[in-house]
Amino acid sequence: MLNALEIQGKLISEVTIVCMGAGAAAIACMQLLIKCGAKRERIYMLDRQGVIHTRRTDLTEYKQLFANNTDKRTLEDALDNADVFVGVS
Repeated sequence: MLNALEIQGKLISEVTIVCMGAGAAAIACMQLLIKCGAKRERIYMLDRQGVIHTRRTDLTEYKQLFANNTDKRTLEDALDNADVFVGVS
């Protein structure tokens, strides 16, 4: 991903990432991307119920780390203007 972003002239700290899946593998992948410079607030993670957002009451402690204060609810919403899609479902 870092090479692809470099080719596109984008910085990992400035891209919006959509992650389909919110299990252990997806959370580990997103944590790794954060260590590489991605911004947590620019990561939209989705599970079976849709976008993980701050108004959901069914989130595990691990999913809560990726809850955004957003009106996005569906994959289509999350993909609007996204730079990267990661499928870990």
